[in-house]
Amino acid sequence: EGCELTVTMAVDFTASNGDPADPKSLHAMVQGQLNQYQKAMMSIGEIIIDYDKDKKVGALGFGAILPGGAEASHCFALTGAPTQTEVEGVEGLLKAYADSRQVVKLYGPTNFEPVIRHVAMMAKECRKRAYHVLLILTDGDITDKQKTITALVEASSEPVSVIIVGVGDEDFEEMELLDGDTADRKSVV
Repeated sequence: EGCELTVTMAVDFTASNGDPADPKSLHAMVQGQLNQYQKAMMSIGEIIIDYDKDKKVGALGFGAILPGGAEASHCFALTGAPTQTEVEGVEGLLKAYADSRQVVKLYGPTNFEPVIRHVAMMAKECRKRAYHVLLILTDGDITDKQKTITALVEASSEPVSVIIVGVGDEDFEEMELLDGDTADRKSVV
């Protein structure tokens, strides 16, 4: 028995995505059509889920005010149950996303660090039993660049990879700062 792959998707629920009631919003739900986030979840999820033995996907969100809350949450379960972050496959992910999108208030800022730390902690707890892949689906620029860089550097000693997926038409040039292939992230300020 080898190492298990564990997949988690974290969805950007910040206000920069546009008002979900506006058909131009990246979170707009138009009858019979997938929005930009749903398309990303489907296209990536259908490929990577085949490598996950139990076909469960961690479903997180960030940058939204949750029902009954007053401040933005930067790492929450799309299921609505804080201890239940996993869903059954891509279908479960799409359902949890749609349900969550109906009840959260898009807000901000765009902070990646909390979801990175959450998945890195899971990877540390089950070291050598699973390799974790965190896919962050976002519409663009981040607010907590230095904290994200620090979290990535710290997570690099754990069995985890972080993949940032750009959704929409924004400029994703600043995301290159987070790419460890071209620069030593420790030296980026």
